[in-house]
Amino acid sequence: MTISHAVVRRRCRAVLLVVALIASTLTVAAPTEIASPGRHYTPLVVRGARVAHGPSVPVMHGGDILTPTDLRAAYQVPGTSITTTIGVVDAYDDPAVESNLAVYRDNFGLPACSRANGCLTVVNQTGGPDLPAPNANWATETDLDVQMVSAVCPSCHILLVEASDDGYGLDQAVAYAAAHADYVSMSWGATEDGRPNDHIPALATRGKVFTAASGDAGYGGDSPGYPATDPNVVAVGGTTLSYSGGLWRDTVWNNAYGASGSGCSLHEPQPWWQAAVPRITAACSNRFDNDVAIVADPRVGVAIYSGGSWLRSGGTSAGAPLIAALYAIANGGARPSTVVTGPQTAYLHPSAFRDVASGTDGVCSPALLCTATVGYDGPSGLGVPAGVAGFRSVGIRSLAGAATITRPAGTVAYGRKVTLRGVLADKGTVRGGRASRCCCRRGPPARGKRCAA
Repeated sequence: MTISHAVVRRRCRAVLLVVALIASTLTVAAPTEIASPGRHYTPLVVRGARVAHGPSVPVMHGGDILTPTDLRAAYQVPGTSITTTIGVVDAYDDPAVESNLAVYRDNFGLPACSRANGCLTVVNQTGGPDLPAPNANWATETDLDVQMVSAVCPSCHILLVEASDDGYGLDQAVAYAAAHADYVSMSWGATEDGRPNDHIPALATRGKVFTAASGDAGYGGDSPGYPATDPNVVAVGGTTLSYSGGLWRDTVWNNAYGASGSGCSLHEPQPWWQAAVPRITAACSNRFDNDVAIVADPRVGVAIYSGGSWLRSGGTSAGAPLIAALYAIANGGARPSTVVTGPQTAYLHPSAFRDVASGTDGVCSPALLCTATVGYDGPSGLGVPAGVAGFRSVGIRSLAGAATITRPAGTVAYGRKVTLRGVLADKGTVRGGRASRCCCRRGPPARGKRCAA
């Protein structure tokens, strides 16, 4: 979600079976219905003030607008040369996206990214060359998205998929992006409503990372919103980022420009990685937004070039492409694991995030829904990135050794520690140990029977 000056609305007994239980619950089954053409999504970009010239001074050196140098320093982003493709999904055409991206990258000394050198690809929702009609509001969103990917991962390639409308067309665009990119950013959303089965089917695709903006109008404003509430999506909240005394600090974003979205989903089920956190289950019985957070406040916002001028911009729209790119960097250009990826990884590595413990995005009860506190909370989730370790996909091999069962249901007691024997590959085959087919996600064996190893 981008922000402009006016806020836009918006369990088996063998110990190895533990891994199978985890793997079998990683992705919510694809819904039987698809999103209705009646649902319309809103870009969550917020446009701040215009800047007279191309910004080049980082905030840490006295500037008043966040440059790529600032973003990489604030969130400890390592250097990278990966050329992984990040899928960016938006509605309508941005005719100047390539030229605006060129100005942005040239100003900050980033390598060129164009159609000609193969770094930038722009297609319609089915992958064709005929692009939809332009739309000025969505164009600013699009410029923000591709420029934020560039800010933290200059070597990453960008696949921009432009939908013909802000409804069902975006569903189709997500499907195309997921088929051609492993990391997909969605910086738009719609408030949840009375249609609980209106889903984007492609979000159930295994081995993909989807990120979504949580909203820009605070708790109860345009949040909780879909697709951020989808359990397969990384819900990204927003912060105000500041620099003083040699330190970067984040607080929950809430000012005249807008506020981070957060809340308890009306329809989406609570995934296992949230059900393992007692304070979450105490506050919300469904999917709880957010998972993580990153800068969104446009007051001292990220620099973008759009509409012929430099802007301070923001909104949780900025967070979706930033977090998608950080996932790609964390995995070193490799494809995400089909076992543990997306939002699950963050909950397995909470220490990889810098806690956001102050600020609120509204008035709520219980307070966890909208008020920052030490540890997990709604507006900032687990916190902001402190490097990229929290975004690293987890294969079964990574789970060998002592492990804590975090699934609250089944025949293995919640919180019980077990030892995993043998090494499982992502598809569930076992090498060097005993296991049953339930480890291959085929369900437990018949009672009293053993499955083949």
